[in-house]
Amino acid sequence: MNKRQIVRWWVDWTDGWNHEFHNAIEMKVLAGYQDAFPDAHDAFEEADKKIREMRVFYYQRMVATSTLLIAGISVVVALLALAVAAFALIY
Repeated sequence: MNKRQIVRWWVDWTDGWNHEFHNAIEMKVLAGYQDAFPDAHDAFEEADKKIREMRVFYYQRMVATSTLLIAGISVVVALLALAVAAFALIY
């Protein structure tokens, strides 16, 4: 497999996941808007602006959470590798 095939396979494989993540986030944002403004009768421009702001906040929050989870898992894997290496040196 060359680089192009690998990249296209990866994009094809992750496309479904990305689509589901996007839909889930959009549902959360719209539900959050409905909760925050249950009786909103804003003009389309105002409602769109508020939803865009909520969307930006939610995406930033998801990126921060994902980064922290990946960092935490990386630390656990590194500590596990260190423990295995120390065990191999001692025994």
